[in-house]
Amino acid sequence: MRYAQGQIALRMGLPPDTPIGLTDTLIKSPGIAFVKSIDVLLQQAHEEHPSLIAAKARLEAAQATVKEQEAAGRPSLSFIASASDAQTRQPMEYNGDSRTRDHSVGLQISIPLFEGFERTYLIRGARARVQAGEAELAEVEQRIALELWASYQDLTTETQALERTAEWVEQATQALEVVRGRYRSGVGSMTELLNASSAYASAEQQNITALNSWYLARLRLAASLGRLGFWTL
Repeated sequence: MRYAQGQIALRMGLPPDTPIGLTDTLIKSPGIAFVKSIDVLLQQAHEEHPSLIAAKARLEAAQATVKEQEAAGRPSLSFIASASDAQTRQPMEYNGDSRTRDHSVGLQISIPLFEGFERTYLIRGARARVQAGEAELAEVEQRIALELWASYQDLTTETQALERTAEWVEQATQALEVVRGRYRSGVGSMTELLNASSAYASAEQQNITALNSWYLARLRLAASLGRLGFWTL
């Protein structure tokens, strides 16, 4: 028991000795107010998904390399300024101390020498990496959008199933209470009570299964957004 609790805590990013307890009551239909429209979720994924951020960074680096290679092959103009102040001490017979000041301002132009076609090949290679980065970014955007759409639809379906099973549990509970009342008053039979109890247990089991599927769908939706854990939604 404690080993299983430790494994659960570690998977949640918590110390293994963290106390973990089960809730006393079954949440038959948890709130779904956190589920936003698909357009909002797609925008969030586009701005925050780690895979998209990484693909954008690689594309920007490739674009910067193209600019760098193109700039390296062009003439450059530099502004140069210098100032010096030198003082020399010597005896009077040698005209005494002397002081020399020098100031200069100028422009320097640098023209790269012809390097064959090496610069052209470097620029073409850099542009090819940009095209590859653009293709990668488009592929990542499409993959994330498809995964997010599928996860969103799965969560919508599981939410509807969860709501139905919650209604079945409520109906089975009411029916069981009626049968119990009939049995206590001497009108109902033991068979009727057992059938109502079985129907209630079956409804509870279906609700638990639906709740498990709902939480898994919520976790997949969070993963599609590039987040860790369904509690981040």
